[in-house]
Amino acid sequence: MSQQQTEEHKNLQKTFIDKTNTVFNDEFKGFDFKVGENKYRFKIEDSKKVKDFQSNISNFVNQFLDDKGTVADAKGYHKALFTAQNADKIANHFYEQGRADAIREAAKKSKNINMEPRQDASSIVTSSGEKIRVVSGDSSDKLRIKWK
Repeated sequence: MSQQQTEEHKNLQKTFIDKTNTVFNDEFKGFDFKVGENKYRFKIEDSKKVKDFQSNISNFVNQFLDDKGTVADAKGYHKALFTAQNADKIANHFYEQGRADAIREAAKKSKNINMEPRQDASSIVTSSGEKIRVVSGDSSDKLRIKWK
């Protein structure tokens, strides 16, 4: 590398570190995700550890390589990269899925509704064992009952 390229590389690296330190400052609470019209924050337990890991892109890539530097987990690599590029969409997907599941479960539990047709209630057996039967008449304004 030439002197000029080395100098440019150091400047780029310094700019990256400065901007990273700006993100992970003392007021850093976590990462915000846009879900529908709302924003939700994913809190980071150890922001210093995350900052140190993410300060070098090789740390990310090396997770998916074997000892020889060959890709060992291509599926995991592409999943992680896709997730990084589509974080808000993925958060929204799981939010909507969870909301739909919760609504379905709540409806199932709270609406203990029997959707079967009503049984014919033309005869009733009382607790004392007496049978009462409704006998339909010729007109709907009359109700006749037989008691045994």
